[in-house]
Amino acid sequence: MRQNGRVPGTFRVIGTFRLNGRGLVAYGDVVSGVVSIGESLLIPLNSGLSIAATIRSVESIDGTSTASHVALVLADDDELESSILEGLQFAGETLTVEPSLPFCQDGDFGQRFDEAVASFRDLLKNVSWPQNVFWLSEAQIRAVGNCTYVYRPDRPQSHEAVRGTFQNIRSIGLTVSITAVGRSDTTTFAVVRPIYEFAQGEAMFVDRGVKIAVPATPFRTIVIHSRLRWWFARRKYIV
Repeated sequence: MRQNGRVPGTFRVIGTFRLNGRGLVAYGDVVSGVVSIGESLLIPLNSGLSIAATIRSVESIDGTSTASHVALVLADDDELESSILEGLQFAGETLTVEPSLPFCQDGDFGQRFDEAVASFRDLLKNVSWPQNVFWLSEAQIRAVGNCTYVYRPDRPQSHEAVRGTFQNIRSIGLTVSITAVGRSDTTTFAVVRPIYEFAQGEAMFVDRGVKIAVPATPFRTIVIHSRLRWWFARRKYIV
């Protein structure tokens, strides 16, 4: 698939090492395409997802007496991101290098809504959450400690309404978060919201403008149908 007029390249990783003062370095050979600063090296995780590690520098490194290799400096000054990258084992793998994506008003770049939802359902399947999704608005959700209060989930947003929210967020250049906020035995409750500012290390889990997330440990989900009970819940926990 072409992105920004270019085909994603591939990079064969021979090994990795830490360079003091600069971070993690992956060295190897460019198998196809072009590798440039600012692009992303996609490093697979056990869950089937990938971390998009930004390439901070592209350099040459001596290999043997007759060959040299390309060195990609991946880690930056984010300590959490650096520690996660250093804990991954990807030497010997051939990884995809994605071109950087410019902002585009008409949404031609980045993930499209249907693609993002398909990835979200795949993640739900991988972590054994229900793939039947009810899309809720922010007004229907209140998270308190390890509990999530859900108001009238039997009145979810329509698929097209959620698509509109997704596209509106992308149109103003913000990253979209598709997050599972709770579940029942048969249904996952999810919300689509913008990310205004990344938490430490969070940007690593963004794939082409979209971050999908499912809690590692399901929150206790309390469903409220009564408008009066919802009013009391909001009054008790929101100041």
